[in-house]
Amino acid sequence: LRLARFDPGGTGGIGHAHRLFQAAYTRNITVEHCESTGFDNIHWDFYCAVGVVVEAVKCREATLSANAYGVCIQRGCRDAVVTNSAFSYMRHGVTVGGSGWVNRFIRIANNHAEYMIDAGFDSHPQAQYVTFIGNTVVCRDETDSGNTDGLTCQAADYVIDSNVVMRPYGSGIFAQNVILG
Repeated sequence: LRLARFDPGGTGGIGHAHRLFQAAYTRNITVEHCESTGFDNIHWDFYCAVGVVVEAVKCREATLSANAYGVCIQRGCRDAVVTNSAFSYMRHGVTVGGSGWVNRFIRIANNHAEYMIDAGFDSHPQAQYVTFIGNTVVCRDETDSGNTDGLTCQAADYVIDSNVVMRPYGSGIFAQNVILG
């Protein structure tokens, strides 16, 4: 998918579960240079996908609830890369895990997130071998409420390198090794 612009047309808001795109049980899928605004659930959702590349996307505004995700990598994805993308006014720019099955070999690199509700980028315990490198996060404005982290990493094995976090209200980087036995 390349060079496209998406907007649900003002029908978003609390109670709507808009998903712009979901790829389930796929291989070698690339999304690049796409812009999306106003989706209230997930803009780009990858479910049990292998060989995912998300390059230079722009995701904005989760309308009324501000509870959306830019890119969601979940339920057993492998070899996924999200690079050179921008996210604003939602819950997380990129989230890894948070549902069943382990996501492995995920690279989140050179992205920018601003004004997130929870954290710019995050990973859950259902993730292994996650790399956060060269990302920037501008947390919330001082007039906003809530605790916003820059990066939240709960993956089993991960690398956090050369990221910049500005104005965190919670933790700049929250790192937690989770070992399941």
